[in-house]
Amino acid sequence: MRQLLALLVTERTVRRARVGDLLWSGMSPEAASANLRVTLSHLRRLIEPDRASGDAGFHVRADSTTIALHESTRLTVDLWRWNELHAELVHPSRDRNRDQQLYAAVADLWRGDPLDDLAGVEGMDALIERLRLQRIAALLRLGELHVASGNAAAALDCGQQVLESDPYSEHAHRLTVAALIQMDDPSGIGRALHRLDSALGELGVEPEAATEVLRRQASWRYGARLTSPAESG
Repeated sequence: MRQLLALLVTERTVRRARVGDLLWSGMSPEAASANLRVTLSHLRRLIEPDRASGDAGFHVRADSTTIALHESTRLTVDLWRWNELHAELVHPSRDRNRDQQLYAAVADLWRGDPLDDLAGVEGMDALIERLRLQRIAALLRLGELHVASGNAAAALDCGQQVLESDPYSEHAHRLTVAALIQMDDPSGIGRALHRLDSALGELGVEPEAATEVLRRQASWRYGARLTSPAESG
């Protein structure tokens, strides 16, 4: 049922045959159709529990060939809201305060990776990865805006959320260090730099110029107090 709902959220209107091909590809068309009927019945009861048996659905509408999901004031979809916010973010006429509001709204829509119920479903990987990268970009930009406005704790949270999804993101490591510098936490900075160096070492790449600038800033500010976990142990 969760996969069917995720598919409807993603495509809004989908052909019954496509649902069968995507969700029950190993079954015969007859068995897939039977599975869809049962799953659709469960989904309708979940979304419209007050609908009488035999009545036409409002949010979940189905005919002999297609199934559609419709939004209303009683049914909102995070992914649809995400797409609306993202469309506004790429609009050229914005101000910084509005930017921060939009990025905060985007960041609040979910934690973790999007559409995990569709992971492994043929043809969905590219969409899932695109949304994941959009979320990471939004969190990084929001974190930068938090640093600029002096909200270091919020910036740190943004960096940590990105690292949960992508522990090798140099940008996220850098954001974390910048937030900890604002928080005046030399031991935390040392640990963050150690994690950054470990990630870069695993990748076998050199740090970016912006990372080196931040490292020098931290070293100049804290000197000997800036130690890695290995040095302090």
